[in-house]
Amino acid sequence: MAITLLRYISSVLYCTVTVFAIFLTNNLYSQPLPDEKIVEFNLPEASISEAIDALIENTGVKITYSPQDIPTDLRVTIVANHLELGIVLGDILSSTDLAYQIIGNQLVVFKDPTIIVDKKVRVSGYVEDKSSGERIVYANVFTDDYKIGTYTNEYGYFALDVPAGENVILFSYLGYDKVIRYLNVHADTTLTATLNSNILLNEVIIIAEVPKKARQMEISDKIPIEKIQNLPTLAGEPDIIRLATLRPGVVTSSDGLGGIAIRGGSADQNLILYDGVPVYNTGHALGIFSIFKSTVVKSANIIKGGFPARYGGRLSSVLDVRTREGNNKEFAGDVSISPITARATLEGPIKKDKSSFIISARRTIVDPWLKPISEFQFELSDEFGSINYYFYDLSAKVNLEIGENDHVYFSGHLSKDDFFSQTSSTNETDNQRISESDRTNWNWGNDLGTIRWNHLFSNKVFSNVTLSYSRFNFEFFDFDKTVIGDPSAQNATGYLASLFDSDITDLIANVDMEYKLSSKWNIAFGVYYTRHDFRPGVVYSSTRDDLLGDKDFLSPADLAATFTPPNIKGNELRAYIEQDIKITPWLQANIGGHFSSINVDNQNSFLSIQPRALLKVKLKDDNSFKVS
Repeated sequence: MAITLLRYISSVLYCTVTVFAIFLTNNLYSQPLPDEKIVEFNLPEASISEAIDALIENTGVKITYSPQDIPTDLRVTIVANHLELGIVLGDILSSTDLAYQIIGNQLVVFKDPTIIVDKKVRVSGYVEDKSSGERIVYANVFTDDYKIGTYTNEYGYFALDVPAGENVILFSYLGYDKVIRYLNVHADTTLTATLNSNILLNEVIIIAEVPKKARQMEISDKIPIEKIQNLPTLAGEPDIIRLATLRPGVVTSSDGLGGIAIRGGSADQNLILYDGVPVYNTGHALGIFSIFKSTVVKSANIIKGGFPARYGGRLSSVLDVRTREGNNKEFAGDVSISPITARATLEGPIKKDKSSFIISARRTIVDPWLKPISEFQFELSDEFGSINYYFYDLSAKVNLEIGENDHVYFSGHLSKDDFFSQTSSTNETDNQRISESDRTNWNWGNDLGTIRWNHLFSNKVFSNVTLSYSRFNFEFFDFDKTVIGDPSAQNATGYLASLFDSDITDLIANVDMEYKLSSKWNIAFGVYYTRHDFRPGVVYSSTRDDLLGDKDFLSPADLAATFTPPNIKGNELRAYIEQDIKITPWLQANIGGHFSSINVDNQNSFLSIQPRALLKVKLKDDNSFKVS
């Protein structure tokens, strides 16, 4: 019994001494683990491999990895203030299928098959009209849960980042049937969605529950072109400018004449673009009609405040009008006559499904009856005279697809107004005979031409290169002559003639780039060069100059030949960069800057730097708040 007790006590003492020795040894000789090394440094945006190499250099801990396992498209940032190496390295690898383990005194990074990464793939392409093949601008592109969405740009192109695997994508546009595409994608995919026009609606049943709206928060206001034919029109002429006045904050300058005014601005404070080319005058008949024919306009986008950095040169608003490209499926035409004008449009394919053209013309038909009616009115007043007026528009566009990623467009537009009035009268008394005559001529017009090249570098980078020409000319001529006949002397002639001639010509070259980082982040930048040529001139002639000579009348050409108007040349260089960021589903920002430099006659230079920011908050489905 005593021996057994002694053996038990010896065993307990032995175990106690052993445990104490092991504890003492670990405390005296153990080293910290490699991933417990403290990290004290910051590294701005870098690739994962660059971040790991920086950790090796700053900590001295060996980290082994295989370069082919490291994703090259991800960027990370290190902000370490007394953090363990394992925490920092784990944060760097958090968005990948990589992990690390400790082997000896080093860390080994390896692919962990148990980690499932939510991989994103890009679906990009174009949205087109099924019947004509024309690309649809500002069409909606959404996933079926409306959590991810975008819309096509001015050329019908879109790019949408979706999770890899099965997806349901919706394509929609007002006036078209919705299209649903079921995709099983595991890599970047390009597609073309075709929408079928559906003007006639089926029976609509209104229920108590209001359907959920899925609208993109947009900086601009799209003018509903598809409704233009259904609105009351002046003399049967549908007009884009009049449709724009139905939008909130838009009014006409003076009772329907002289253009539009946006929220207190004046008509000349609006930047109006016709296929991207600035237009200095949009009115026919002093603004009663506009130069934009409804048969060729595809879209109209109005920005009424806080416009993005890509636009410059005006204070109040931007009206961006884009024209159709023509039917690349089949030939089609349209002819119509209203009490004021006659119109005709012809479109069709040059090469089916690849290229197309469209030609449209419009002219007033009031002059055949306006002139005889005015002559009759003058005869009632014992005068001889007539009044005549007409205007016309001619538009043409050619669309060529020269490759899978390249499109070339040629477009042109001509418009002109011409007003002519002449009167003459004679008054006789016993002593003299007084003859008076007057001629007045007003004419103005626009000449526009554009060559545009769209190129898709990748599903992320879209480019547009444009060469364009814009000219506006306004001419006013007036001639008054009085002849006094006296029996005792020769006739005495007096006259006064005046000519006002103003000409603005622009030659423009620009490059625009869009970089779609993701469905929530889009960067746009570009450079513009414009060569301005201003030729304002006024000339007068009277009896004192004796330019009339033996002629009965002077013409505008006679006065124009007597003087050389000043030619003022300007070189304008503009550059911009802007970012459109969807921060949250209810918060969107557009941030950028605009730079411009204008040199006049190689003497005076004017610089302008404009930082711009716009923030839009979506309060509810029907309400939003915008500040810029």
